[in-house]
Amino acid sequence: MAKRTSTIVIDDLTGAELGDEAVTVTFALEGAAYEIDLAPSAAAELREALAPFTAAARKVGGSRRGSAATSAPAGEQSAARAWLIEQGVDVPARGRLSAELLERYRAR
Repeated sequence: MAKRTSTIVIDDLTGAELGDEAVTVTFALEGAAYEIDLAPSAAAELREALAPFTAAARKVGGSRRGSAATSAPAGEQSAARAWLIEQGVDVPARGRLSAELLERYRAR
């Protein structure tokens, strides 16, 4: 038996089904990010309305929040991995060691 899943995009302003011509516009205002699905004409209207403001504004870089990277000096990751393995600790064979594992190595 085959299954087919389809997604129907609805215009967030009018409630009309958009089909393949749907345009998703992402914007931010006062620290809040928004995303809206629109018909192409409405997306153009939104961009046109914002144009005087975006022309005068400064672009800011996107910030991606994730876990803080461990700041281990070069070579410390591999030395820590070897020491942890000697201690019988289950560590991943590849990739960055967690801050907890590095702290354990540094406190040895």
